Amino acid sequence: MKFASLTALVAVAAAQDTAGIDCTGLAVTTQAAYGSTCVGDAQNGNGMHTWPVGVPATYCHGWEASDNGGNKQRYSANALKCSEDSTIFYYTLYHGVIDCGAAAKANKVEDRNFTMTCEKKQDNMYGQALDLSCCDTRGTGFQKCVKASPSVQWGNQLVNPKVYANGQVCLNASNTTSAATTTKKVTTTVAPTTAAPTLAPTVAPATTAKSTAASAALGTVALVAAALAL
Repeated sequence: MKFASLTALVAVAAAQDTAGIDCTGLAVTTQAAYGSTCVGDAQNGNGMHTWPVGVPATYCHGWEASDNGGNKQRYSANALKCSEDSTIFYYTLYHGVIDCGAAAKANKVEDRNFTMTCEKKQDNMYGQALDLSCCDTRGTGFQKCVKASPSVQWGNQLVNPKVYANGQVCLNASNTTSAATTTKKVTTTVAPTTAAPTLAPTVAPATTAKSTAASAALGTVALVAAALAL
């Protein structure tokens, strides 16, 4: 009887974990790419990233996707905050984990930031903040703040994207693998209370049996991984 009760509790816990949570909240948007204009392409992703703000320093924002071989690209970040003048977005990046844990890859915990200018960043990438309206809740710019669920735009070589909040899946995260488009800064003046709908990821093309094609695919995934670390 006790065993049956324990089994039922485990099943309920597993169901709750699978169900995920609504991660809608204050958010800022950034973009990263290999080009000096900070605009990417369909293969490597446009580097669009919506980050949560106004959260505790310990809040962990995680994201992941898989290549055709099932290998996962995983990242997470905490200490998500804006500068006092709301012109810079800061975060601490963890490579290889989605929970900001100690299992991050060696020497791969880094403090990073985005400004409103397209600048050269780590890993030969360029990045910039597109919309920091939600940074200053008391400033006049806050009227342009748009609530959103955290999201990541991946390159089309990766599939099954997910976003996490403190280790739990964000149900309404708009994770895509769509082609890149030039993005303009958000100028809407009304803060909606609902998040953008979830978009189904585009399935990455199947790998071939030829060794040369496999090598090329691995090289592409490596480029995408570097882009998403920003």
